[in-house]
Amino acid sequence: MTTWILVANASRAALYATDGRSEFELLAALSHPESRLKSSELSPTEPGHAGKSRGGSPRRTALENTTPPHEVEAEHFAGELGERISDGARRHAFDRLVLVAPPEFLGQLRQRLHGDAKKNVVASIDKDYTLLEPKELQDKLVDVLQSS
Repeated sequence: MTTWILVANASRAALYATDGRSEFELLAALSHPESRLKSSELSPTEPGHAGKSRGGSPRRTALENTTPPHEVEAEHFAGELGERISDGARRHAFDRLVLVAPPEFLGQLRQRLHGDAKKNVVASIDKDYTLLEPKELQDKLVDVLQSS
């Protein structure tokens, strides 16, 4: 039985596989550098223009940004990761899936999983373990992997 473990945050991710008896095997290390940029580097210099209505109060235009740029980039990365995991599920590359991410990003990941990928989630851990070495990560997840 193969378990995939996705350890991610809004700017980096690592995908591991294990059979439960051996050490984690790194399948992919991914990064999303746009998530680390300053907001001013993410936003277009002029997202649109707001004019004044006849009453003098500003009016909103369809061209204005309504979602913070870092949130948009996190959503893009979550979508990319969700597609990769969902593709693995379609190919029957794993039997079980463990998601490890900070709470907000974990929610975004869950929303982007499709079909069997959603069904195969056996545990979700709301922590940022992206900087842990594989052995440290394996030690942190040993109980989760044995109980699920």
